[in-house]
Amino acid sequence: MPSYTLCLLLRESLSEADRDKVLLEVSKTLTDSIKPEIISWGKRDLAYPIAKQTQADYYLLNFEAESSVPATLDKKLKLAEEVLRFLIIRRAGEVKSPKDEEKEKPVKAQSMPKKVKKQPRAKKVTRKAKKK
Repeated sequence: MPSYTLCLLLRESLSEADRDKVLLEVSKTLTDSIKPEIISWGKRDLAYPIAKQTQADYYLLNFEAESSVPATLDKKLKLAEEVLRFLIIRRAGEVKSPKDEEKEKPVKAQSMPKKVKKQPRAKKVTRKAKKK
């Protein structure tokens, strides 16, 4: 089964119970798949106002599902008033959690290649006009 990532932006004004309700509805849509990993990024400022909101609660869900599930999830999220924005991405390969990424060692920067000398351009050859 392909793996997906869902990024949800929920209204800031929602109560904790309403947020859990929205996340539970999303999880119910994914019942055929493995239970999604839900990561809360907390409240963050939006780059621009969306529906007169300047902040939103960010959630990231990693899950594996059939290829038809994202389409049904898309329809449900478009109708949900609590959701400001969402994005479903099909992932290639394994899904890493942020904790796993922190454990990996950073890659050393490679040195820049030496400058290559430019070769001089060839001179343009022009034909002389015939005189009458």
